[in-house]
Amino acid sequence: MRLQLIPLDEENLNRLEHNAAANMAVGSDDSREFHHMIVTVLQETRAFLETATAQAPWISYLGMDFASGGLIGNCSFKGNPNEEGEVEIAVVTFPHFENRGYGSEMARQLIEIATAEAAARRISAVSVAGPNAASRMMEKHGFQHVDTYHDESHGDLWEWSRDCA
Repeated sequence: MRLQLIPLDEENLNRLEHNAAANMAVGSDDSREFHHMIVTVLQETRAFLETATAQAPWISYLGMDFASGGLIGNCSFKGNPNEEGEVEIAVVTFPHFENRGYGSEMARQLIEIATAEAAARRISAVSVAGPNAASRMMEKHGFQHVDTYHDESHGDLWEWSRDCA
């Protein structure tokens, strides 16, 4: 497998944040900028986890491509499945790694996790409205466009849903 999901539990968050902070002080401008972005992602994840009640496996993950040695993105369940068994996923590929199939692979692995758990019956996701990489990825993984709505911060969004089975 070219991509592994690293669970962002307390131990991994501490280790990764320490390493990324140390790397912010060395290397090229691009390298320092990338590690600054990683630290920001990890800090945002920590803040989310401090307020969330989600339990593993319904947590956040970093996508790691061990062949290239790089952190390529992050993905998350946005909490435990609700009373109806629905769980929402989110996938973000870091800019240098976009359009290489990493986002699709992270989504596939989250779908695998959800379908292996009896508590989850449906998976939902949100993307920017319109034909784009995210909508193609959702369709590829069997999601159906179920709603469109407007968000003040992000504009028009599409809501997606699929059964776990």
